[in-house]
Amino acid sequence: MDDICWNLAKSCNQEFDSIYILKLGKKISNKLQNKKYDWDDEIGSYYEKLMLKEDNFLGKQEFCKKAIFYFKISKNQEKIFDLTKFLEKTQNELKLPYFTLLDIEPSFFIHVDLRLIKLINFNSLELIDYLIKSDENMPNLDYDDLTIYENVKKSSPIFMNSFWQFFDSNYNNRLSNRYANSEKDKAEIYYNFIHILFSQSYMKIYLNNIFEFAYVNNIFNYESFIGYLNKYSNLDNKILKFLSPAILSYFNQLDLYLSNYEANFVLFMDSIVSKIEFIIREICNKHGIITSDVYSNNISEKISLEKVFKNDDFKKILSNPDYHFLKIILTDEGINMRNELSHCLNFNKYSFSYANLLLFSFLRLIKYL
Repeated sequence: MDDICWNLAKSCNQEFDSIYILKLGKKISNKLQNKKYDWDDEIGSYYEKLMLKEDNFLGKQEFCKKAIFYFKISKNQEKIFDLTKFLEKTQNELKLPYFTLLDIEPSFFIHVDLRLIKLINFNSLELIDYLIKSDENMPNLDYDDLTIYENVKKSSPIFMNSFWQFFDSNYNNRLSNRYANSEKDKAEIYYNFIHILFSQSYMKIYLNNIFEFAYVNNIFNYESFIGYLNKYSNLDNKILKFLSPAILSYFNQLDLYLSNYEANFVLFMDSIVSKIEFIIREICNKHGIITSDVYSNNISEKISLEKVFKNDDFKKILSNPDYHFLKIILTDEGINMRNELSHCLNFNKYSFSYANLLLFSFLRLIKYL
């Protein structure tokens, strides 16, 4: 049966068909414990062919990553070296731009690719440090709410009118009831809205590629991540003990996702979102910020994350990029991940993209403990 798969893959006209059949052959050989063919090296060679055919910069990088992944399994050092050099060459030829909220355009795919090229030279420690600490990963927030709003209103009045029509029909039920109609209030609504769009598109594409790239190139895995948290974070052993199964689940599901199987990130996401909330409250406790309301009958109740993020003292603790990103990801002024997952409001959120948004949120928070 494995002979049939091997020969059939070589007779296909399309590389994707060959790859599919080779992966099937690899499963059969593993079941039969037959070592006759080097399936991984052959799969890597077909991804390399796709890379050479691809004109799109993003697609070329994607196929290159997959080729490196399979050549690493087959221990083809010559191919690993050549393809790694290709990425390094691209890094040297192109300049790395910063993100900006005021210039979200199709060229952001190139921005993503350039950052991936930068990561090829990182080891595990450098990568995790980079994700936790560097604001290169974040939108550029050198403008306050009103400045962004006024700039867009002046430069693109038609866009702004269209925005309010869209907002009224899609978001009015939740946000606009809280605000008056002053220019400052409208500015805050617009600012939150643009962050929602940014997180849903730009950041998800960026993070999906970063975590996939780092995993495929063996820069980021369960052992390196847990090792980092044990050695360099202020998370205590008790928290790490409860967190470890969720992180292991993330990498197990990532492996399935990259192998074109159906992945299930439920365990990771349900666990990490509660740990994120715990970390936020621990940060508040560390700085003397009260996170509970006490009523006249001496019954106490934890305040919502929405109230925490509105606290002026809490705002001063986080950097401006971290504050706005986390507010949009976690609270009802944005994607509302905390409530959506805690109350099982939206099963569509249990995906690779949203898992990465939560993982990145976790990373951005732990430096404040």
